[in-house]
Amino acid sequence: MTKTREATTASAKRTRLTAPVRRQYILDAALDEFSISGFEGATVERIARKAGITKAGFYAHFTSKEALFEALLDTIMLPIAIDDAWELSSEGTLESAVDSFLDILYGDSKTTRRLTIMRLLIVESGRNPLRVQQWYQQTYRPYIQKRQRALESYLRQYTSHTALTPGQIALAFSPAVLAMFWQMIIGGESAASEIAAIKASHREIMLRLLSTD
Repeated sequence: MTKTREATTASAKRTRLTAPVRRQYILDAALDEFSISGFEGATVERIARKAGITKAGFYAHFTSKEALFEALLDTIMLPIAIDDAWELSSEGTLESAVDSFLDILYGDSKTTRRLTIMRLLIVESGRNPLRVQQWYQQTYRPYIQKRQRALESYLRQYTSHTALTPGQIALAFSPAVLAMFWQMIIGGESAASEIAAIKASHREIMLRLLSTD
């Protein structure tokens, strides 16, 4: 956390912050601390200090460091905006739905928070694969299954398709994962052309997958 943010937090403590604002301060501090120290090395004391609160204040929002870690993953890895990606108006088209879906996926893949949490997941999956697997099975997998149902609902309404296979729903997301890795490894303008090419190919794949022609 930067000194500017710490000063802002200290100043904000003189006013009465809402619970959501305090919770976001804790999540921001946790992302910083986990990224530096890893899950095992991070401490509640340091996270609370970075968030500008007491240890007791931390436990008013999260029951444990484990609960905080899961909440951090949920906040960043489960974008709520995707829920609306396939809700078209009466004038909506397949192309506009695909473009909306891809704009969310690829826009999110460039955010610093998203890239940071992906790096953290990769590291923690090596250190403690059970913790990451548990989060995947209990939280992320149901989220992906919900995305599949949203796509299927769209298809029933706007196309003659009736269902997507698990392999097809994976295909709907996997190119964006590749783009994210390019951004993580190369970054900046060097990765921009590669990611643009991946997104264009992804769009073509999605249109072919969902088209009734």
